[in-house]
Amino acid sequence: MPPSRYTGAAQSSSTVSSAYPRSGPVSKTRRPSSIKSVGSGGSKLADGEVAEQVEIEDFRPPEWRTVLNRRADLGYPDFYPSRPGFGQAEDSLTEEKVKNGFSAKAFVAVGAESFSMHGPIHQHLLGGGLEMLNKLGEEIAQKRDEGMPQIGERIFRIPVRVTYNDTKRSQFLSDLANPNLPLHRLMRNPVPHGFKGIELLDTMFSPTGPANRAPMAKLPPDPIPIDRALWFIRVLGANEITAHRGRAAPIVPSAPSPAAATPSSTNTAPATPALPVSSNDWYSQEFTNVFTAWMRIQLGQLVLPAKTKAVVPAKGPVGVLGDEKARTRWLAKWEYTTTLLRELHARRLISNRTLLGWLADHLSIANLAQVGFIAQLIADYLPDMARHVWIGRLCLRAVCDKIQDIRGAGLELLAKVESMLVHIVTALVEADQEVLLSPNVWRQAGVLESMLKPDIVGDTAWGELAARNSALLFKATSTESSSSPRRHQMEEIHKLDSICDETDMTKLCKSFFDGSSSPTSPSLDPKRLEEKIFILLNWAMGLYQLGIHRPYGVYTLLKMWSEQRYEYVATASAPTPPVDLFPHLYNWLDNSVAAKKESNVQAIGITFGEFTRQGLFSYGRYLQALIARGHTARSRPNGPASHHLALLSAMPIFVQAKDLLQQRRIALSGDDMEQRRADEAAETAALQAFKDEVEEYIPEIFDKDHDRDPMRDEVDHQMESTRGISRHIFLQARFVVFPAAERHLKKRGRTPAIDASAFARVIQVFQLCWGYSTIADLIIKATKLSDDEEILRMVIDAVRRDADVWTAMDRWPMIADALMERHSRLERKRRFSPALSALLLELANQGRLNEEDAADVRALAEEQSATQQSDGVDFKESIESLRKSLGATESAAAFASKLFAKHGTFTKWSEQWWAVIVESIQNRNLDAIVAHINHVCDLAATSLDVPVATWLNGLNPSNRIEVVRATYRLLLRLVTQRRLSTILLVNSLILPTWKHAASSLPLSNPHQHALEATIVLAQQLLLTNPPQKHLSPISLQESFIAQTSRAEVFHNKHVLNLIRHLPFLVVLQASRVADRIKDEIGELLQCLGMTPAFKTAAFRHLDLLKDTFLSSEWSKTPYDPAVEAGMIDTLKAIMSEGTSKTTLPALGNGARFSAWRWTRIVLEMRVEFKRLAMRIENNNEPAEARDTLRRLVQSSLDREISADDADLLCETFRGIEPVVMQEILAVGFDRLGALLSHAVGADDSSQVQADAKAIDLLLRILDGSRSANSDASLLAARHRLLDLIAMALQAVERQISDDEPTTEPGHVLNIVLKLLRFVLGWAVNDAPPRPDIGRLAVAYLRVMAVSPLPPDMLVYIVDSAPPASRAGVYTALLSETTSTAIQRALFQAPSIMPYSCSKRHASLSTNADDTVLPLDDRHWELFEHMFPLPLARPHSEQFLTSRPIPDTSSIPLPLFNPQINRDALPSESTYEADDAGFTWEDYASERNLGDGLAGEPLSAKLVATNLYAGYDEATVETELHSPLATQAALDAASPSTSISAASFVTRPRRMSTRLAAGTTEGIKGPTGSNRDPILVDEDEDSSDDDLEIIEAAPAKRPRIGGKTTAGAGAGSRATTGGKAPARKTTAGKTVSRKATKSVKSTGGKAPTKGGRRKSVQD
Repeated sequence: MPPSRYTGAAQSSSTVSSAYPRSGPVSKTRRPSSIKSVGSGGSKLADGEVAEQVEIEDFRPPEWRTVLNRRADLGYPDFYPSRPGFGQAEDSLTEEKVKNGFSAKAFVAVGAESFSMHGPIHQHLLGGGLEMLNKLGEEIAQKRDEGMPQIGERIFRIPVRVTYNDTKRSQFLSDLANPNLPLHRLMRNPVPHGFKGIELLDTMFSPTGPANRAPMAKLPPDPIPIDRALWFIRVLGANEITAHRGRAAPIVPSAPSPAAATPSSTNTAPATPALPVSSNDWYSQEFTNVFTAWMRIQLGQLVLPAKTKAVVPAKGPVGVLGDEKARTRWLAKWEYTTTLLRELHARRLISNRTLLGWLADHLSIANLAQVGFIAQLIADYLPDMARHVWIGRLCLRAVCDKIQDIRGAGLELLAKVESMLVHIVTALVEADQEVLLSPNVWRQAGVLESMLKPDIVGDTAWGELAARNSALLFKATSTESSSSPRRHQMEEIHKLDSICDETDMTKLCKSFFDGSSSPTSPSLDPKRLEEKIFILLNWAMGLYQLGIHRPYGVYTLLKMWSEQRYEYVATASAPTPPVDLFPHLYNWLDNSVAAKKESNVQAIGITFGEFTRQGLFSYGRYLQALIARGHTARSRPNGPASHHLALLSAMPIFVQAKDLLQQRRIALSGDDMEQRRADEAAETAALQAFKDEVEEYIPEIFDKDHDRDPMRDEVDHQMESTRGISRHIFLQARFVVFPAAERHLKKRGRTPAIDASAFARVIQVFQLCWGYSTIADLIIKATKLSDDEEILRMVIDAVRRDADVWTAMDRWPMIADALMERHSRLERKRRFSPALSALLLELANQGRLNEEDAADVRALAEEQSATQQSDGVDFKESIESLRKSLGATESAAAFASKLFAKHGTFTKWSEQWWAVIVESIQNRNLDAIVAHINHVCDLAATSLDVPVATWLNGLNPSNRIEVVRATYRLLLRLVTQRRLSTILLVNSLILPTWKHAASSLPLSNPHQHALEATIVLAQQLLLTNPPQKHLSPISLQESFIAQTSRAEVFHNKHVLNLIRHLPFLVVLQASRVADRIKDEIGELLQCLGMTPAFKTAAFRHLDLLKDTFLSSEWSKTPYDPAVEAGMIDTLKAIMSEGTSKTTLPALGNGARFSAWRWTRIVLEMRVEFKRLAMRIENNNEPAEARDTLRRLVQSSLDREISADDADLLCETFRGIEPVVMQEILAVGFDRLGALLSHAVGADDSSQVQADAKAIDLLLRILDGSRSANSDASLLAARHRLLDLIAMALQAVERQISDDEPTTEPGHVLNIVLKLLRFVLGWAVNDAPPRPDIGRLAVAYLRVMAVSPLPPDMLVYIVDSAPPASRAGVYTALLSETTSTAIQRALFQAPSIMPYSCSKRHASLSTNADDTVLPLDDRHWELFEHMFPLPLARPHSEQFLTSRPIPDTSSIPLPLFNPQINRDALPSESTYEADDAGFTWEDYASERNLGDGLAGEPLSAKLVATNLYAGYDEATVETELHSPLATQAALDAASPSTSISAASFVTRPRRMSTRLAAGTTEGIKGPTGSNRDPILVDEDEDSSDDDLEIIEAAPAKRPRIGGKTTAGAGAGSRATTGGKAPARKTTAGKTVSRKATKSVKSTGGKAPTKGGRRKSVQD
């Protein structure tokens, strides 16, 4: 050792002694300025005084080094520290040393020595002395290791439970609530027995509560602190687990059944695995259930008022919202609950899945007062919810429901709650969009889309999710129409029934003539074409009941087909022969049943007359065909006459050819001349009678004088001659009547033009003869020729009223041209017709005007609207004058112009004006009021719809009753004078009154009068022949106006509302109202049901009509039993083939598809089901009724079902009684199970396909009954079907593994997927019995591993599990993940498995024998280190064998096989570590740390700096090396105390003697210091008393170092100014800072106190 090492040590001993007291804690202090450094090289002042020395740093020797001697400073092995102040030469910073560096003096030359042993010693060292010294050092280290202390006896014990009396119980709770009493003292004694469940949790919050039996005087009033309550709960949990572990019986595995699994047995069905009763996870679930029950009780106290429709527990505590004191206490308890829950969750004492599942489930049933608190909890655990995608879907569905409830409530107080719910939705979707993959969630797609698109979820991703969810929904397989003639006929008829005023006939033609019947088909099928023609003609036979437009529609469709075929033939590349339609038309006339019925003769005459007129049918060819086939009277003089003769007689001839007429006469009458004359005379007489009656009815067009005859003003005048007139005779009469009417449309000389009344009568005559084509020609002529404005209005009325007829006959181009011509003529005369302009604008919107004409009409309408805008004074000034003027007709009409002059635009004062009109009705002349209104409307050029609508919408039911009685006469007159629309009165007055009256039974007298007024209004406005003759309409002209106005009521978009309200009339008819009202209701329903316009509209919506009248709502208690019978009778009247009184009885029946015949069967079945349901509900022999019902349902379903049968049963079961529907579903589920079993056991694929078709039909029948309530029998049937599906999947799995399967497994899988979509879409409650969803999910997962099944279906299966079964489903699926095939399937679709946050099967491994010791994750039993750390021992006593290391950890230290060594000797692989891939920390302590890592790369320096930095600046992975350090690091990083599997997979290392005694204050003894080595300190033994050490932060000092000596915060670890200190290790493993109680690191920076001089840069 150099002699100059301790030079000056004796001289400075006193100084050092004073600077560092011999007793007290070792501290890092700044050296006093009085200390003078010898040879420090400091500069001197001019006067000789030595300048004050610069503050220097002081480094103590490293505390991990062993002290060689406590009395003499003999140095430190392997290390020569810098010792400023002791006169060492290297510490003297002279100018030379700074520039050139320090170098020690050379030894004395060997040659100069005398008697020196240098040579022998040097030679001996070169000859193996170093190896001997190394071996000797190893033996010394081994001897010292044998004397190292051992791990002592484990003293950690979890307190047991004992039964305490009330006093001790109270004392324990007091101690538990006292934060000054350490918990380790409580661990010394047992804990009281009897705290369990909710009582335990209530006691933690309120020790003085009713749950505690101890005297209240000794109990603390405040809640027990969270950390201490958490400790007590954990102790009780550990005891509970230990108790169950002691009682757990060994599990004896059962041998598998030798029987193979079949759909009828469950021998090999895998049981759902359950958690062991003694496991920590099991108790976590049990305790979580208790905790959620505690929270549910608290939330149940938030009870809303009774009027709020919220879900409130049936047996919940009293609400706290109304009591401020109770509410404050509730909030405090809830805050305590959530804080305790947060701590329990952080320590993994709460089951994540159970907690999150409960939050999602409870949110779905929470009321609006509870939603905010539950949403806050969900927001706190959103990361976990996002990882549990399965539970996230449930949460998302509940959140969407609550968002809708909040928005429906419209409360501003819930705005924050709604924003919180929206945040939950967005957070879940942002975390994983798979959360949207669930049909149960996707039902809220409308709510989700508004929140997520396009910021959160893009359009592409949204479309993909929509497609995936749609693929999981059940869709009934539509049966092909070719397999069912009736279904094919229904589809084609439905297309034809859709013809209305808005129909595009060209598109309809392409849609109707499809496939091989298309006009553009290269391979036209004549048979298929003929079938289409037969359907068309049969449909046309219902023209009287379902609209006169039918024959014209048939003609138009065939004409368009012919034109398209002609164009195709002309442009076809290959020669294509033309198609002649005459043979197909003749075949229908010759062979169809409809053509042979006498009742259809007139209809056939009209239809084929149009064919003949347009050239599609040849009258001459038809006559020749009859002659050739012997169907004439000449061919059958004595035999039965052919039905063709009647048809020939009715068909018109459009050419006056004598030869053709002669042949017709011979064919009809034969060779008997007398018969010919008689038949000809009969036709002539009929023609003359018709002409005479027309001349009498319309004398104006024949230039005859006429008196005023009342018959000309009849609303529905009937001409006797039209009853027997054929189409042939009418066509001859048309050549007389139509030209006469056309001539009188304009004035000729002195002959005036006909007025509107005569024009209306002309239209009435043609309408009675069904001559709508003639009517079309007439209105076109009238539009072009007549200058009468009233006739123009009637033309507009006719166009609007029969718009569907003009569409069917394709006359809109001609009508539109005529109207535009009239519009242009009026524009040239500078006149404007508002009605004509409105009609043209409607045609333009429908695309029936060209763009140029439409622009002209719009421009003129806007110009007229602009000219009518003007301002005026307030209308209140004219109210009194208006009331006075309404007394007389002349004054009332004259006052109208004054209103416009004074008040300006009508729209500004219309509502006030109408209010005055309504007030004046009872006391004023009605004629005067009507005259005033007409004059106002003419000046305003508008109707009264807007002010009247505003007035009606502002009426409440009571006001409506008073008003309707006083105003219905005025309203009728306004409608018939085009001032008001019928649709407004129907929707805003009539129908609301009916609905209110039906719900307000019994009715008072004023209410009955108001009801009668609305019925009269409906009769007069909706019926063709109104019964009240003294009320408007009172003339034919007014009747036309009323019929035009009612056309909008029968329009597609408005008739639905009328159909839905008609049952209310049946309810009122069966109630206790006046007899006259009942008669009026019956007449209205009967006449309306036979009105062709209404019947046509109703048949377009046949399903709605049936569902409305056959709804089970009418059989419920509030309604009279006669109501249901009245519904059936009314439906019969509407759907029957009868006609109204205004039509001819002989023309009443058509040979078409009868919807009523089909409905009659449905009604008969419904009546029988209704009878049985009433017996069950009335407890009238219910057992027998149920047996009968079951047999009836079984007879309907347990058989082979055709497509027609399925349609019939679907219609029968729609809307049936719940009791019947439950039986239908139960039988249907059993039938589905039987068909599935048969398909699984089928011998060939054909049987499987047959069963698949039967299942499709049965699913169509059951699909319409999803709204039925679920009883026990229905749930049991559903669960049986699910079990059968699971067994079918098992059978498919075996078939796939079979080398030669008998059937194709894919067919069975298709059936299984259909059944899964259907059954899983069934919403059921969570009441037992519950299905075994876990077994089904496992079976599906296994099949998915060997077959390409859609993974999304597994998501749907688990998502449909009841809340009580979800844990079992998760466990069952997780237990299947060990299979390689399933892992491969999960790798392809990882999102289908539930997330599990519990890490299992941690283990400890050793290097010696590679043994593995399993270590369960016992988070209830693995406590934190609660024993106080003992006072640090002196360094010399750290490793005394007599002082063993205490084992106070919850994990026994011997499990880690620790090796405590005094020193870590360098190994041979130390310098090869870089190649071995070890990290720097593995060998950092063996490197040269005394020279600032000289020669090491920069990366090594940085790594070493990070290694010796504090925990806050180091990664968790750097600290996780030894098991103890791992545990301490996890404790510091997270509140959890569990041992993860990752902690034990690192390479084990030897423990070292470098177990440092911390540098905290209060530690005594020379543990390596820089004080005087000669001084002798008194030994002060450390005490192991159970006292907790409280660390005091040392004082701060200013920053003094440079980059390598930067100052750090208080409490920093001592470092060496740029030199990395030796790492505190145990056998090469890092000791965590928490385990060693070391002070906080400074991140590799210089300490704040003591140290050497400031470094000088070279």
